[in-house]
Amino acid sequence: MAPEYQTTNKFTDKLDIYSFGVILLELITGKQPVGHFSGHTNMVKWAKPMLSKSLFEGKDMSNFVDEELQGYYDPKQMDQMVACVLACVHDDPQRRPPMSRVIPQQARYIL
Repeated sequence: MAPEYQTTNKFTDKLDIYSFGVILLELITGKQPVGHFSGHTNMVKWAKPMLSKSLFEGKDMSNFVDEELQGYYDPKQMDQMVACVLACVHDDPQRRPPMSRVIPQQARYIL
């Protein structure tokens, strides 16, 4: 759950964006959002440092991408997905993008 929800208990558009980022992270990693992740009980806290390093320092993504996806994804598309996750799960709700930037208008008609 988004950090601000713990203090406000209110659902907002920014909470929806955070949740979308968590779901996308689940798809990338093949992991459940709550559990034990190398000393963390929250998948987002576990993944953010690895995602940032992989995206901004050009590090290998194989340490967090689901084993079943290995060899079956385009690295540039994975970079875009990781960038989307990082934007969506930003700690500051005001820094999260609106849904119109996360899911392009054309894709909404497909969904």
